[in-house]
Parts: sequence; C-alpha cells; structure tokens
Amino acid sequence: MEERKLPKWMERRTAARKKINETLDLADTQIGDEKPFLSFEGKVKYFDTMGDWGFVCEALLKQLESLEELIIGFDLEWPVNYKLGQRQGRTALIQLCFSKEMCHLLHVFEWQKLPKVFVDIISHPKVKLIGVNIRCDLWKLGRDFDISVSSIVKNNTVELSHLANKLFSTNECWSLERLVLFVLKMRLAKPEDIRLSDWTQNPMTKYQLEYAANDVYASFILYNRFKELEVKFNMKVELLR
Repeated sequence: MEERKLPKWMERRTAARKKINETLDLADTQIGDEKPFLSFEGKVKYFDTMGDWGFVCEALLKQLESLEELIIGFDLEWPVNYKLGQRQGRTALIQLCFSKEMCHLLHVFEWQKLPKVFVDIISHPKVKLIGVNIRCDLWKLGRDFDISVSSIVKNNTVELSHLANKLFSTNECWSLERLVLFVLKMRLAKPEDIRLSDWTQNPMTKYQLEYAANDVYASFILYNRFKELEVKFNMKVELLR
C-alpha cells in the first residue's frame, strides 16, 4: 500500500513549527532560575486625571491617520478579592505599551467613565490590543465603566496564548510569565506582595509602577517576537483569531 503523504503546504508548516520549537527549546522553560529578568527601561507616563489623558488621546488619534496599524500592549490591575461569591474590585489601573521606549499607566479607580476619545482609540480599526487573557480584561473594563466592548473584543484583540499555540503547534494554557521564559528566555518578576498590593492607592509606589510597566511591556515584546518568528519561518498565522 502506498504511504500517504501530507500536502506540500502542510509539510512546510510542520517543518517550520519544528524549527521554531528547536530554536526556542521548549525544555529550557524548566530551568529558569539563572535567566535575567525582563525589565522595561523606557519612560513611564502616569495619568490620574481624565483631562490630561484626553489630550494625549486626541494627539494619538490624529497620528493614527498616518499609521498602517498601532500595536498596544494592554493589561489591567485591580484589587483582588478572594472571598467566595464576591465580585472582584473595580479596575484601578490600565496599562498601555506603544513602543519599547514608552509605557502609559492610567490610574482610573476614581474615574466615573472613560474618555470617549480613549474608547475611540481602542476600538479603532488600525489598533490591535495585545495580551494574555486580554478578552477577559476587556469584558471587565466594559462592566466597570459601562461601555460596549463586544466589537473591540471581536476585532481589536490579539490573545498571545492562542497565537503561541498556533505558532508552536501546542495546546498549552500559557501564562505571560511562562511565555516570557519560553520565548524570550527571561524571567518576568511576579512578587506576590506587589501583585496583591493595593492598586487603588494614588500615587502608586515605585514597585507597583515597575511591575505594571514590565507586564504590559512583556506583551508588546512578545507580539513583536512572534511576528519575527512568523516571517523568519514563513508561517502564515491568523493573528486576530
């Protein structure tokens, strides 16, 4: 009986995924203690008033006219509530990373609403919001600020864990920390005393600012690394699914 052969396109995709996994070395995730920590070295801009942030958004919206797309690392922080049956605290911080040089942190806990121009940006057809569990973050943001996010969730989000599984031909429940270790060969600091700290306080501590910036920077860097791998190994991945 003649041996069944895979279609050429499937052979090429399988070979590319094998090369990606060889390049990244999946087993290396088990020995991370000596890896360097990922650290955002750029500028952090902190906003706690709607007016100041609104001015930035107006300028950004104009810039979008001349851009092909805008990649934004996206994350939220809020007070964690471990009591059974009780809702989690309201969103306290929105983290945005537009580049390797700049992160924006929005302390929104006392805001009654989000600036319309900001909602216009995150729903703009040229914008992609990048993160792990990003759709859950968007749904929470919608609940907390009474905005419709269904279109944003559908059209503007890129889930890094899904993208990783497509590129690596895996079926993992990736955390941001594990993706940083596997893909970037670095550690993402997640000290529990900072992760569970009071995100409603304003101003935040230096350590909270560093933690928040590192998290959203990691998403931005990972997406760009995935794009590099996609080009290098000629993988055509549907990034928005």
